Amino acid sequence: LVFSGHTLAIECIGLCSADVVVTSCLQGKVFIWDAKKAQEEERFGSLRHRTVPVAVVPSTQSSANGAIAFFREAKMKRDEHSCDLPQIWCMAVMQNSIILGCADGSVEIANSELGRVVGIFEGSHSKAGVIHLQIRCGRAVIVRLDGTIEFLDIRLSVDQPQLVHHMRSVWYGRAHQMPITHLEAGPVSVVTASHDHTLKVFDVRTSGLQFTLQGHNASVVSACIDHGTNVSPMFIVYCDVPQCRA
Repeated sequence: LVFSGHTLAIECIGLCSADVVVTSCLQGKVFIWDAKKAQEEERFGSLRHRTVPVAVVPSTQSSANGAIAFFREAKMKRDEHSCDLPQIWCMAVMQNSIILGCADGSVEIANSELGRVVGIFEGSHSKAGVIHLQIRCGRAVIVRLDGTIEFLDIRLSVDQPQLVHHMRSVWYGRAHQMPITHLEAGPVSVVTASHDHTLKVFDVRTSGLQFTLQGHNASVVSACIDHGTNVSPMFIVYCDVPQCRA
């Protein structure tokens, strides 16, 4: 199946389930795709403003590409007629919850069933753009452009599990002195790689730094975790020069 609908380049993609795909583009639109069928689906919109509560606005338009779309409302500048809604730089998915990392440092929580944004976290520590996101142990791990990392505790409402009950910053700090290039997540830990030639391993449960990995003489550009080891996970990392370390 081929689905089309975005007018600008697709930046992020995530899976809510085996049959539900979520995508976002540079225009700030988020599409929820039903991958099981390519027939027309009802399109509905959710318009949201950065400073007022979320409001659901139904639409009578139809989509012939099998997508259900929700749109983030943009405040238009009077003079420039341009959208000041920040771009989406990264995405993470936890069941029906879609976590969006934005260029202005904010984090938006959307629900795929409701098709709308249900919560916005605007951190007071840093306004640097969110470039990496992971969800582990009910917490969002937020990595920003300035090399900082933040652990955000997200609790859904008991009565209405589609809605966010509260969001609380558990820990914030500078993980690296240079921008972070990669964020990899294990069952209870996350690994950050950076241009400063190091990797940091954090425990998501305690939000504490476990240890620092050193050895590369260039920017670390990628990392993965081998969960097949019997004792502890093995970290495999790559840097800009032709070498690999485990």
